[in-house]
Amino acid sequence: MRIGKLDAIIICTGPILMTYKFFIPGMSLAETFMLVSLLFHTFVGNLWRSHKAIFIILFFVILLLHLLYVGTTGVTENLGYFRLVKYSILVLFIAIAYDNIDRRLLLNTLVIVVLVNVFGLIVQYIMHYILGQNVSLIIPFLPLVNSDIGTESINAVLANDFRPGAFFMEPSHFCYFMFFSGLFIYNSHYINKRILLPVICISLFGTFSSFGFIAGLSILGLIMLRSSRQIKIIVFVIFMAGVGLNIESIEYLILQIPQIARIIDPQSVAVTGRFLGGASQFEQLDSSYALFGLGFGNFKLDGFVNAFMYFRLSFGEIGFTMIITILFFYSIMNYKSIPYIIILVAMCFFTSMLLTPFLLVALLPFLEVNKIEKY
Repeated sequence: MRIGKLDAIIICTGPILMTYKFFIPGMSLAETFMLVSLLFHTFVGNLWRSHKAIFIILFFVILLLHLLYVGTTGVTENLGYFRLVKYSILVLFIAIAYDNIDRRLLLNTLVIVVLVNVFGLIVQYIMHYILGQNVSLIIPFLPLVNSDIGTESINAVLANDFRPGAFFMEPSHFCYFMFFSGLFIYNSHYINKRILLPVICISLFGTFSSFGFIAGLSILGLIMLRSSRQIKIIVFVIFMAGVGLNIESIEYLILQIPQIARIIDPQSVAVTGRFLGGASQFEQLDSSYALFGLGFGNFKLDGFVNAFMYFRLSFGEIGFTMIITILFFYSIMNYKSIPYIIILVAMCFFTSMLLTPFLLVALLPFLEVNKIEKY
């Protein structure tokens, strides 16, 4: 198998494979395959020819030195060195694979994985509404990375709540994958995207996830931008007909949609604490820990912690400022990508999944997708 084929499979299936454990404790299948790919790229010389790789390695060496210094301040427990190494493998793989991959091959592979997950979602709906059973498509004989979670506990949750997420553990994970995949496909030259993008929208709406609802509306808005004038007029007429209803009826109809109700409710988990998730934990730190951090992921996840607070808790104010500064200068040098960078920044307030192999798909729209040939 060529390295490009392996990389395409890893990028498109990594967010699913991150759920399952390799025989090395703490290593998922996704991270293991990324490491294997990096070894291949090193052997053929792609790693040494990459200018991005040099800066990425330097960046993570600086973070490692930061953690080593934190260790000298009296913290004797694990500072998350292994987590930092795994994340460096992820970022380094993205930099190397994206620069060397056949974009047409990547698009083909992504479309297949998207369709497989749509099929999985349909199977879950059939099992629920026709056979009356809620099923998880998590592979039962593969051990999960999180030892606190097992297929028994997943099935126990499903017994009381219909949470369709296809081959992902959580509906929100499925939504992240479909949303970023949809953005990539939207900007590509995939000839059947006018059919596939509405399918992605329907699947996002069908997860009963608040983020899925917002993501579905976003993809739908992009579809409308490129739709014909007739379709825009039809949608406008439908919208005006809805506005013609009285306010009480509109409010009642809106509240019947669980995703919207959770977003509107100020006490809902979909809203409360998102922008400050983890702030209370940071405020409880001693001054030295607040300045230098606790180590990468070396803290108890007491409730929701967004990606920004994750970095503040991990590296303190000093490390967090350094990371933000580097990302700021990267944004300036890649000013054409600023609109999408804003989307990623907003995502960091709602999830810390961008610190996992979900980053493989989240960064796909940064590729020069216009180079993909029609087929």
